[in-house]
Amino acid sequence: MDKKQKRRNEIIEKSIHVIYMTGYHGAGIQDLVNAAGIPKGSFYNYFNSKEDYAIQALHYFHQYLKENMLCILKDPSQPPKERVKRFFHANVAKLEELHFQMGCLLGNMSEEMGDINDPIARTVDAILKEIVGEIAECLEQESPGLDCHAMAEFLVNSFQGAMLRMKSSRSRHPLDVFLLIMSQLIDSETEAD
Repeated sequence: MDKKQKRRNEIIEKSIHVIYMTGYHGAGIQDLVNAAGIPKGSFYNYFNSKEDYAIQALHYFHQYLKENMLCILKDPSQPPKERVKRFFHANVAKLEELHFQMGCLLGNMSEEMGDINDPIARTVDAILKEIVGEIAECLEQESPGLDCHAMAEFLVNSFQGAMLRMKSSRSRHPLDVFLLIMSQLIDSETEAD
């Protein structure tokens, strides 16, 4: 990683919570630079626009997911379906650390910007497709007869919905319901195999 990318990531790391808490429209560039502790002029050395910042923040978040969450799906010490369950449980644990307030950057950006900003929508969609693909690949190792891609898509879409409900209810209950049904679905597929 070159110096500029490293500094860009540092800026995002210090300011991404602003987008989480206020949304894309609620976050001004001044808010982002204040959180990052940089002058406003420096922002444009690293980002072409607020839209570019949002897209780079999505890529940063995706990298975080790869290093901290998606790697669970590749753990050879666990059976594939257990990896999928652990992946979602780990995501819920992270949401709990954040007091069930911020949700998922992908879901937040999709909800707010998905139908009005094509570059952001395409970025979110590409990342979600990759997550679906990783889950499907994991499921296929244990359930070759199952439409694993459809199951993975259903799980990701359901989890995104549960996170939206979590935010509005200010409760982990929607996540617990998701975890329960997700486990039942996965376990019923194991019994059917």
